[in-house]
Amino acid sequence: MELGGLDGQRNFVTATYELITRTRLEVGQEFYSVAYLHTGGLPEARLGLQSPVYGALTIIQPHEWADIWIRGEQILLASWLTHEEFRSKAAVLNVGMPAYQFIRTYTKVPLRDLNPLSGLLEKV
Repeated sequence: MELGGLDGQRNFVTATYELITRTRLEVGQEFYSVAYLHTGGLPEARLGLQSPVYGALTIIQPHEWADIWIRGEQILLASWLTHEEFRSKAAVLNVGMPAYQFIRTYTKVPLRDLNPLSGLLEKV
C-alpha cells in the first residue's frame, strides 16, 4: 500500500508499506494530512487508518475502494483564496443538506472576492 500526503512542514511525502492480514502497522513517516491511499489491487479485507493525534479510526471496507478520474471535463482555474479567507466565507452544511456537487455548482462566487492567479503562481 502506498500512502501519500503532507508532512509537518507541509512537504508532499509518500511511503510504501506491506500490509499483513489482522495486524497493526505503525507508519514510520509522520503525516500532517493524508491525501491518498493506493493499493496494487482491490483489497479483500477492510483497512483501518487511525491518527495517533486525534485517535479517530477510519475503516475502509473492500467495496468502498474506488478510483476518482476526471474524464473529458474542463477545469478552469480562475482565482484562489487563502485558508483563512476561505474559512471566513465558508458556511457549514448540516447533515442531509444538498451540496450540488455532482451535476453543477449552484453557489455563486463573485470572482472580485477572490485573489488574482498571479499571486498564487508567484508563491508556488
